[in-house]
Amino acid sequence: MVVSALFRRWHWWRFAAVGVVCFGAQTAVLVPLERAGMAAAFANATGFWLSAQLNFVLSSLFTWRDRPARGTRAVLARWWQYQGMAYLSLAMNSLVFVAAEPVTGQLSASAIGVLIGACFSYAVSKFLIFRPARATALPPAAHREEMMA
Repeated sequence: MVVSALFRRWHWWRFAAVGVVCFGAQTAVLVPLERAGMAAAFANATGFWLSAQLNFVLSSLFTWRDRPARGTRAVLARWWQYQGMAYLSLAMNSLVFVAAEPVTGQLSASAIGVLIGACFSYAVSKFLIFRPARATALPPAAHREEMMA
């Protein structure tokens, strides 16, 4: 039941597509920073943070486009919530990266960290950050008629 609720509709596929794009962005930052002499874990964290900002924009405009935020205040609230989720995901990602990198290499370690963080991020995004707006109750029929008159 929970699994079917997580993967229902197109959200999961759009989430995955955005994830692939953002993983590419993270890798595009990770590799040159490490080649320039930055420690692999810091290069990965920097790439992750930048890709998370891109991910928020793409999530808002593409993945969860059927759940728009209403107004600047709502967008900012979502952005702050997303930052909290991103930092938790970054901690997971970084711990996995540091543990796996000596064994698997940087790209595989980064991919493993991203996959673990993705499951967490999807659930938090779907059920908390980009949850659907509550439906507003319509007034009783008599009041609707008065409002239309």
